[in-house]
Amino acid sequence: MDEFQEILQDFLVESFELVEKLDEDLVELENTPEDLELLNGIFRVAHTVKGASSFLNFDVLTHLTHHMEDVLNKARHGELIITPDVMDVVLESIDLMKALLNVIRDTSSDAGIDVAECVVRLDKISGGDGDVPVVEAVAPAVEETAPVEETALLKKRQKKNLTMTTWTMAI
Repeated sequence: MDEFQEILQDFLVESFELVEKLDEDLVELENTPEDLELLNGIFRVAHTVKGASSFLNFDVLTHLTHHMEDVLNKARHGELIITPDVMDVVLESIDLMKALLNVIRDTSSDAGIDVAECVVRLDKISGGDGDVPVVEAVAPAVEETAPVEETALLKKRQKKNLTMTTWTMAI
């Protein structure tokens, strides 16, 4: 397993655990919306997932969690009340996060899931006009090895009949 795959696996394990915790905490927050400590914990978890997804260039997941984080931040600063309608949109964003994590697990990319409508709703909840750019994932680059062409250096090597060891040291 290469280094990126190891990092990706760590990210997925941690993110799936964090999102499950978010789910549980949001249900609890519905019952105790005044619990600022719980709300701060939920915000920190969303912030952690956003930061890690940004680091790994999962732009769709980062975009979604950024807007969810904005809503949670306003709520924890008393600028927004978590009503049942707001909670529905936040829970929808959690469902989308889970779906994106599953896609990332399966494809190493967060392409293929449209989060635009949810992001618009999150933006409007946090006071925006809903005019947010649509972010699309870029499919992971597939490395292709090109056939080796005879270069001037290769011709020079053949001409001098260098052994591989000598050739390696000559470069």
